[in-house]
Amino acid sequence: MPNPQPSAAGLGGHAMLQRPALHLDALSIEMKWETTRRHPLYVWLWNTWRVFQREHQDQAATEFQDFAGTQWAWGMLGINGIPVDPALMFEELSGANANPRWLKRSARPVTYRHLAKILQARLSSDGLRLLSTMLFKAGETEPNSDERDQRLVSLNNIDCPELDCLVDLPLLQYSPAAPSKEFVSDITNLRNEMRSNLGIEESRTNESKMRIYLDAWDAREGWRDGTYDRSAPMSLKNASLELETSQRKAKYAYQQGFQLISGHPFSFENWMRLIGTLHLSGLDSGDVGPVALARLRHPPSVRGIDDTTLSSSDANSGASVLENISGSECRFDEVAAIDSIKAMIQSGHTNDQILAELELEALAEPAIDELRSIIEMEGS
Repeated sequence: MPNPQPSAAGLGGHAMLQRPALHLDALSIEMKWETTRRHPLYVWLWNTWRVFQREHQDQAATEFQDFAGTQWAWGMLGINGIPVDPALMFEELSGANANPRWLKRSARPVTYRHLAKILQARLSSDGLRLLSTMLFKAGETEPNSDERDQRLVSLNNIDCPELDCLVDLPLLQYSPAAPSKEFVSDITNLRNEMRSNLGIEESRTNESKMRIYLDAWDAREGWRDGTYDRSAPMSLKNASLELETSQRKAKYAYQQGFQLISGHPFSFENWMRLIGTLHLSGLDSGDVGPVALARLRHPPSVRGIDDTTLSSSDANSGASVLENISGSECRFDEVAAIDSIKAMIQSGHTNDQILAELELEALAEPAIDELRSIIEMEGS
């Protein structure tokens, strides 16, 4: 059975965080890979692919691509295709014969499939039906025949104003025979015009700084060799020592790393939606670390995911993330607990006070410490 699909609604009120449509396009091809392989949902996607390989073998690719969870994750990440091992460094991709289809350079040819997707997304229902009728009739003729040419002429004469609208995407027609200087000038002008229309500002961050930001993310979140070690996340103080910098600079670098990976500014809520949700639902790893908040005991009737499903990962030696915090058999609302813990931390409660007031077991203390660290990361 494949890894369970993270719900689009996330965990209770914490909906999963979707990457903005143009986020990857603003990065170099190397940074596209470095930021995506660290995305918690990409790690889940890779683990899910490994399960499909093991259970479906020759049919793995077809089954995986048809899986609703795969298609949902592609949409959330803004990528497509079979995932590549997130443990691989960028320079190792070619040596591993890995060529993710979403790793595209800033200028690239356009496929007919992409053109068809644009038409489906942009044309009205009437426009699509009209165009479909024309294409169907063209399909009854032979390529390069007089009949096909007549169909092309009739396409120019049909009354459909939206077919004459300019595509509101960076899709251009150019002549390879044009002088280089003129070509560069035209492309630059068109690019500037489209960036202005889309409200895209020029980035002033160079890649050496981006790597510092990702190092801060790795130290804080426990990113190691293509996965997240849930026993490794650091406090702001320890992360700054690891990075050999001040706590103020470590906090800023982490916040920037978060935005590089997610496409959104750092906040407690966004952290929950990017990585906290997966930690708490147990979908990012089968090996549950001691700092996962979900050391809460949760009755199976309200968990929504059974232990058999959660154990489908390669190494599930830990308890379910939705177990072991609360000794009570009544329904436990983990989202309400998180909100309560956050409020109590901000009001100065100690860990012992939080454990007592929420009737949590002592195993919850590392999770409370992690939430303290995330709250500490907020602010300028």
